[in-house]
Amino acid sequence: MTESNTPLIFVTGNKNKVLEVKAILGPTATLEVLDINLPEIQGSVEEITREKCRAAAETGWIVPARGVSSFGWEPIFEVEGEGVTLAEMEVEKKNGLSHRFKALVKFRKWLLGTRGPV
Repeated sequence: MTESNTPLIFVTGNKNKVLEVKAILGPTATLEVLDINLPEIQGSVEEITREKCRAAAETGWIVPARGVSSFGWEPIFEVEGEGVTLAEMEVEKKNGLSHRFKALVKFRKWLLGTRGPV
């Protein structure tokens, strides 16, 4: 919890993202989750799909769905050289590749640095 006893506001409707963020931040912060159902305005479905496929072609490839996933694209994305989809990958290995995990670890360090140990 922050020094002012105010929780961090995390806006998402994805329960799995909430679980992931809580697991990464641990006791560093208390989250108040708001499911406001805001659209992610990043382009048309075609533009978003095209960009995901382009990124996949750079670091892996799209494959038939395999594995149980908590996030939409994980069962169909296989990272080059791994031989498994993100949905099949061990959590620790996947976290090593995850932009969200890396960002939250940096955020947690920043929170601890500005407030001290919890």
